[in-house]
Amino acid sequence: MEANNAKKILVFGNPLIENDSIALKVAHSIHKKNGSSFAFEFVNSPEELEKYGKELLIMDAVNGLDRVQVLESLDSIRLAPRITTHDFDLAFNLKLLEKTKRIDKVRIIAIPQEMSVQMAVFSVEKLLKRMKKAK
Repeated sequence: MEANNAKKILVFGNPLIENDSIALKVAHSIHKKNGSSFAFEFVNSPEELEKYGKELLIMDAVNGLDRVQVLESLDSIRLAPRITTHDFDLAFNLKLLEKTKRIDKVRIIAIPQEMSVQMAVFSVEKLLKRMKKAK
C-alpha cells in the first residue's frame, strides 16, 4: 500500500486479536477509500523498526485513550501509565532505539482500542489532513 513520495506510516497490529487490529483496519479502509498521500507499511515485528530510518511515524492501537491522538514523544508513554502502547514489545523497542540514539524522533498515531472502526477512520483521516497541511 505505498504511494509515491508519500510519508510512510508504520502500522502495527494483530489481525487475529480484535482489540489489537484497529490500526490495520483503519489503514486498509483509508487506502481503499481514496488512496492517500501517506503510504501505509504493515510492520510485523518491532525489531524491524530500525530499517525505516531515524524519524518514525507509527499507527497502533493504544489502551487508555478516549480519542485518536498523536503521541509526540516516548516520555508521554512513560509518564502516564494509563496511556501506554498496548504492545509492550513495541514500546520497549522504541525506548531502546531512542536511548541508543538509533532513532531521533517518534510520533505515534494512537487509536483507542475500543473505538469503532468507522469513528477511528474518520478521526485518523482528519488528523492526516492536518499533518499534511502542516508540512
